[in-house]
Amino acid sequence: MDRVLVSHDWMGRNFEDFVRANQDKTDLLRLFNGVTAIVIGAHVRPSFYYALTGAIYLDADNFWLTADERDVIDEAPDFRSAFDRDLQYSGVWRYANSMNQNIFLPFSTASRIPRDLAYLLQESGWLMYHELAHASDFVPVSVRGSLNSATSLWANIAPRYLGSQLPSDQLNTMFPLTSPQMKALAQ
Repeated sequence: MDRVLVSHDWMGRNFEDFVRANQDKTDLLRLFNGVTAIVIGAHVRPSFYYALTGAIYLDADNFWLTADERDVIDEAPDFRSAFDRDLQYSGVWRYANSMNQNIFLPFSTASRIPRDLAYLLQESGWLMYHELAHASDFVPVSVRGSLNSATSLWANIAPRYLGSQLPSDQLNTMFPLTSPQMKALAQ
């Protein structure tokens, strides 16, 4: 928690409760070793990992429990939500629990319905694995022991990053994208 920075105290409390409730998930806890900080803010939208700082920035919408907490969160839509419109493409995805029920429930901004920690675990668990995976792409477990603590994280990873040594770059080298359709889409 010494590496957590929040715009509102309740975000830190809820995040700490989330981490404590997931202490049995040692894989998740170990993934935190790849980040320098966890920033949770009312105006962070969308969540992201930033290699220059080595921090993950989390949208507080994933951590509110009460309507009063939700009221302080910026409701601006994710700027990426219209990306698929120009491509005339819509990504289909669904996160379900063990009973095949959607884990995301709609909460109207007009409703004053609270959420509980069990829901928070569903709402935020996937996000944490996602953002921490980005961090592990830049700072893989195999290099963490060799980092120079006297310099910034970026100074440690820039030579690997600029030299295309990231695991995602290695994957592209081993299994290059050969589909002309996917190449065109990526461009």
